[in-house]
Amino acid sequence: MKTSIFTLLIFALSLMVSAQAPERFQYQTVVRDNAGQPIANHNVSFRINIHEGSPGGTVVYSETHTLSTNDFGLVNLQVGGGTVVSGTMAAIDWGSDEFHLETELDASGGSSFTSMGTSQLLSVPYALSSGDKVWEKNGANINYTAGNVGIGLTSPTNSLSILQPIGNANSVRFESSDHPSGKDLLELVVPNTASATSQFIEFQTGTSIVAAVNADGSAEFSKVTVDEELNATTSPDKGTVYANGLPIAYGYVSSGTTTASLVTDYGVVSVTKPAATTGEYRIVLNNTIVGEPVIIATSYNAGPGDEIATANKVSATEIEINIADGGGAALNSNFYFIVFGSVQ
Repeated sequence: MKTSIFTLLIFALSLMVSAQAPERFQYQTVVRDNAGQPIANHNVSFRINIHEGSPGGTVVYSETHTLSTNDFGLVNLQVGGGTVVSGTMAAIDWGSDEFHLETELDASGGSSFTSMGTSQLLSVPYALSSGDKVWEKNGANINYTAGNVGIGLTSPTNSLSILQPIGNANSVRFESSDHPSGKDLLELVVPNTASATSQFIEFQTGTSIVAAVNADGSAEFSKVTVDEELNATTSPDKGTVYANGLPIAYGYVSSGTTTASLVTDYGVVSVTKPAATTGEYRIVLNNTIVGEPVIIATSYNAGPGDEIATANKVSATEIEINIADGGGAALNSNFYFIVFGSVQ
């Protein structure tokens, strides 16, 4: 007995939120015999195939249904709700191509299916998904250029705005499992024409700006604490103390007649009195000085009296301190010193 099916209606019943493709949609049809009469109250089997690109294109999803017609030969089934033969409905990218629905029938309820025809799925079956979707797919990438994106908020005012939910430890986390040399975990780029005071990044507490990094590389902080080192990378001009104000070496020297010793120090290797010369001290530094440093020295003794301390650079790793009394005569004395500058 030849059979035919007369499709009354195919329409979408989206089981997902708006702007996403449905994972199921309703299919309703009447099964008729060769004479055009409905086959009533009879078990029938369907195989549903979804082809991509054309009626004979690749089958991206296939499933079977076994069910019974009613008194009028009518059957209802949900495409996406049958026994899966191949593929998954969720994996179909409805917006990437056109899709065609093929219906195969076995009127005896078995598995010897005969194709009853193929028709293109138009916008209704997948809920105008491709027309309503926000993100555009470009190969393996997606993009959105129509407005702002908000995560955790509904009215973003920036290209990307993130609002941390209460109780979350971190709003955003960047982590690299493999970070090769020369690569950046986070890269911020502004055009060459950007103003020097335009900012790469700004930190705020409420509405108060507490720190900023500018396009010219300068930075502004309301408070800075340095746990270890903060070094300059440019050579200072002689007689100039730069804005970082941090020394490369300092110490307190206790002087005897022929020897001297460091009581406290930073960035210093040793202090000596060359040939036991009165009032002359040589200090060797840990680091190599670049350019001319700024050296400040002041003598310190328990008794009052006029004393003058002078300082100069002997080599890239050594400075000299000379101390004299008010009349210019060399004098052994305890003293403090501090060295500003840049090191290699």
